[in-house]
Amino acid sequence: MNYLMAKEVGVFRYVWKRLIWRLIRFMPGTDCALRLPNGMMFKAPKESSCAADVFVTGGALDWGTEWILVEYLKRRPGCVLVDVGANVGFYSTFLSPYYRKGYAFDPDSRNQHPLWMLKARLPELDVLDLAVCDHDGMVPFSPGIESSVSSLGGEGAADTVRCVTLDSYFDGRPDEVAVIKIDIEGYDVLALRGSFRLIAKHRPVVALEVEVEDGKPNSPEAVVEVAERLCMDVYAVVRTDPSWWRCRYDLVKFQPGDWGARWVKMVILAPREDERFCEVIRSLPASWDGGLVRGVKPFRYEVP
Repeated sequence: MNYLMAKEVGVFRYVWKRLIWRLIRFMPGTDCALRLPNGMMFKAPKESSCAADVFVTGGALDWGTEWILVEYLKRRPGCVLVDVGANVGFYSTFLSPYYRKGYAFDPDSRNQHPLWMLKARLPELDVLDLAVCDHDGMVPFSPGIESSVSSLGGEGAADTVRCVTLDSYFDGRPDEVAVIKIDIEGYDVLALRGSFRLIAKHRPVVALEVEVEDGKPNSPEAVVEVAERLCMDVYAVVRTDPSWWRCRYDLVKFQPGDWGARWVKMVILAPREDERFCEVIRSLPASWDGGLVRGVKPFRYEVP
């Protein structure tokens, strides 16, 4: 049992949702179609842990980070999404009504079928079986037990995959990149370091996972260093636990000391000069706490 998720969604809701999911997995068909809070249909393999978590949480995987990106894309119509570590395409699906063109990068062969099935419904999405790193060439790759936990590098990595930097891939392309989402299991900062020119040119909002593990390059210091170099502020939806049965979520301007001291899934790097991101902060709900509920945007704001 995932006790953290049980508290996030409510213990009773978590238990019965997990039981229903077990039944769904025995039903005919290899894929499961789930309706996301914004009405989009998300189709994923039943063996995908991401699909299971989408079902249990009602599509609130990252505590509302998804909604921040939605609201920002609304303010940059006709722009581009870059989904690094696309997995089975949750973010590419959720954000699809709001971008003109999307690029889904994922080197794990197990994710190619669901991503290409998604492309059949979203022709504006390009699927790329490439890793994203801080250099072009080849990079060691460690397939995980489940495709959502595969990663670059790793001791005794069994495979190698082709990698690119976002700088080199988008060099010369006319696309205006508005949002970059990065979730590559502890190597996110490498993708970020290979995106300096792209970020400097297009000034996108960047959402990245902050998983920190021994032997992997992610670190609070590295993220702060990149943010300072690019003149960006760091925000995050953080979780606190007022009681044993409920959670509260706060959108805060993240500080170096917050790492390790607060629960967080994703951080968001936003250009300091971007008034559109400030509009997003002002437009979202003022306060919310409890368990995650389908369609609810979970925020309580402490941002000055």
